[in-house]
Amino acid sequence: MPTVINGVGTWYYGKRNVHGFKSICEFCNRAGVLESYDTTLFFVVVFVPIIPLNKQRIIKRCPSCQKHRVLGLKQWQKIKNESVTEALGKVTQNPHDSDAISNALLTASSFQDEELFEKLIVLSEGKTGDAKVQAALGSAYGYFNRREEAIEALKNSLRARDDNSVRELLADNYLRKGEPENARPLYQHVFDERKGESVWLPNNAIETCQRLGMHQEALEIMEAREAAFPEYARQKPFLKQKAVSQKNLTTGKRIATAHLIDSEQVRNRPTSSSRRPYIVLPAILLLGFLIYVSIAFWKGQNRKIYLVNGSSKAYEVAVNGEKVSLNPNRVTPYTVAEGTVRVEVPAPELKIDAVEGQVETPFWERPFTNPVFVFNPDGLGLIEEETATYALNNPPPNSVPNVHFGKGFYQLIPVDYEFEPFPASLTVKGSQTVTKKRVYFEPVGTTEALLNRLETIQIPAEQIELAKRRARLQPDDFVMLGWLKLKLPPAEMVDFLKERLEDKPILVDWHRVYQMSRFQLDPKVDLRSEYEQRVKSDPNPDAKYLLARISDDPEAARLMEESSKSTPPSAYSQYSLGYRYLALGQFPEAIQWLDSAVKLKPANVQFQNVLWNAYLAAGQYDKFQSALDQSNATAPTARLLLKLQAAARKNDLVLMQNLRNQFTALVRGPVANPAMNPALAKLNQALDLTVALAAGNINRFMALSRDVESQSTFAYQFLTEKYQEASTYIDARDGRSAIEYWGLLNLAARKKKNQILENESWKQLQELMSHEDRQLARAAELLKSNDESAPKQLLNLYVEPDIKRVLLLIAADRTPNQATELRTLALKLNYMPDVTALCIKKISDEKPAVKLPRRPDIKLPDKKP
Repeated sequence: MPTVINGVGTWYYGKRNVHGFKSICEFCNRAGVLESYDTTLFFVVVFVPIIPLNKQRIIKRCPSCQKHRVLGLKQWQKIKNESVTEALGKVTQNPHDSDAISNALLTASSFQDEELFEKLIVLSEGKTGDAKVQAALGSAYGYFNRREEAIEALKNSLRARDDNSVRELLADNYLRKGEPENARPLYQHVFDERKGESVWLPNNAIETCQRLGMHQEALEIMEAREAAFPEYARQKPFLKQKAVSQKNLTTGKRIATAHLIDSEQVRNRPTSSSRRPYIVLPAILLLGFLIYVSIAFWKGQNRKIYLVNGSSKAYEVAVNGEKVSLNPNRVTPYTVAEGTVRVEVPAPELKIDAVEGQVETPFWERPFTNPVFVFNPDGLGLIEEETATYALNNPPPNSVPNVHFGKGFYQLIPVDYEFEPFPASLTVKGSQTVTKKRVYFEPVGTTEALLNRLETIQIPAEQIELAKRRARLQPDDFVMLGWLKLKLPPAEMVDFLKERLEDKPILVDWHRVYQMSRFQLDPKVDLRSEYEQRVKSDPNPDAKYLLARISDDPEAARLMEESSKSTPPSAYSQYSLGYRYLALGQFPEAIQWLDSAVKLKPANVQFQNVLWNAYLAAGQYDKFQSALDQSNATAPTARLLLKLQAAARKNDLVLMQNLRNQFTALVRGPVANPAMNPALAKLNQALDLTVALAAGNINRFMALSRDVESQSTFAYQFLTEKYQEASTYIDARDGRSAIEYWGLLNLAARKKKNQILENESWKQLQELMSHEDRQLARAAELLKSNDESAPKQLLNLYVEPDIKRVLLLIAADRTPNQATELRTLALKLNYMPDVTALCIKKISDEKPAVKLPRRPDIKLPDKKP
């Protein structure tokens, strides 16, 4: 018999040449339809036929116990062919031989060969008077379930010769046909002769009567059986049988009995089930193929992509024409059909080019591969890939992320976690380690961080385009506008700024940079009529502020005061007034105005930075650190660095060490990573340099500048008095920094009496100042002037303190009779902890000699805002 364990093993599949007949199972002694048929033994997996092993003939399979006899089909067919050939040979040799015909009929029944049986019927037609032939013929008819013919043949046999075995066979056929009354006389001899081996016949007769509802007749047969075989009267099955008929005597209820359900044998017929096993595996494979193709098609029509907004402004995109809103600094999942995906930004003012990407996977690999498709239309998001390893003890730190930046479309390798964090823990066994990958979005953060990222892009045109996108998306980002002003020629910058000059409300920073760029393009340009028209059409405080910027005093002062005190006031006017007081060295007044401006526009980074500078200038370090703590506009590392500078200015050693530890921990992360050691060493050197700068310690700064990178700077060359080499590190495109450096070189050249360098530095200084902005152009004229009032005018000029401190020292060197006041203000403005301050200390190590009075000739609002 076949054997299966957990669905794997051997099993029969298919039935062909099926023959069934009613009989008693030789194994369990239960009656039922015993089937014989051809089948195939298969190796099965989950009961699915996989490999055919051999073909077999099942003989008399019991429906109750499933037991049977089995022969190999070839062996069965060989025995059958030999037996049939022998039987037919004898009949052919002697067609009138009763024994030969009887044996042939027995062979046909034994091998369930109905075709042979049909041939033998013809030979038996003339043998109606032959008892032996008719008995064999009747038995064969009964075997093949042909009851009428069986009864007729058996009657013929009894006519020729009375035989109890033939009577019993005829009675059995009557019972199978459902005629117990005709069978009754035929098995009377069983009772009369007490023939125990034939008691099955009256038993079948009782069940036939019960089946037909003939319970009175059944009881009568039971009485006769008990009289002949009294031992049966006490047996439980027979007692139960008798109770059934007594109970239903009056109702005539038919009782179903398994013994007498006449089989509906299928005689020698091929069945469709014989072929099924061979098509099961192909059918399963075909079904699997169709399911696979369906899944692949469905995934192709429902591929997930990610839309990233890398800016702090929400905007709308159209994905293949379908509108989708993107929230600031967020990732939005979206589903598309595979193919070319086009993502457009409809807002014309943003001028973001459409992004096209091929969202495709190989059709046959599609159900098992899930690359990550990312669209970042603005190109400003950081898309990072990271690997984490989980272990029971001492897991290694996460890998350094692979950062993608600056592109509109990325196709990344499949990962375990798409835009979600790693789980805090995973289950591992023993020393096993588990490695997981993820892709995530990191907002670029501050403008300074973004500019650092832009510098990693090799193609300048791509840098510029990304910077323009950021400026369009965040038009109040003055730092980004300033960076673009350094990178673009004035004409291109003017064209770019014109895109948004008509926006309402006024984009003040765009106008400020526009005014400076127009001046750089043409120093003689007069924009007052243009901005007077703007004030006339829109007399808001910011418009007056912009007009004041390009006007001369006293008109400029009047407009500035009006716009700073209007309702609502112009935050830019208040900022400008604070900046002017800062340039005059009047730090308390500067702080008042700048603090008011920051309160009006708390998100303006430029306002915050200048207010922090004023705190530093005034020595209000506690306020400086408190303001840093309250700001979210600056990156954590930048805030710690500024705090470290203030601590160094205070010479607070404990605070300095605490801040350094915080900075290192922030950069290193929560888990120590040996791969970070070189970077941390470099970081500590940078922190030491920061402290040296803030403390104004030239010797310490020089000692720390040991590597080639540190020495390849203007400051290092200047502090080592290699002035000619220092000049090679000045880039005119750096604008205001270049003005500081050429000014420092001019001071050093005069001190060293280097006429060539003095002339060259003076020429470069004048050229840069004349084309930077109106105030610096005016400062250039004052430096050249022989008018005795020029130094005084320079003192009152509204030039940013970083540059003004250098210009005042140049003026002091050129006008000795007014040098004290000029140098005093210059050193007072030298409060920034930068390399310029260190260079000034190198060539002019002096402290302010006198306290500068408030100048009565400067018409600035003195009332607190």
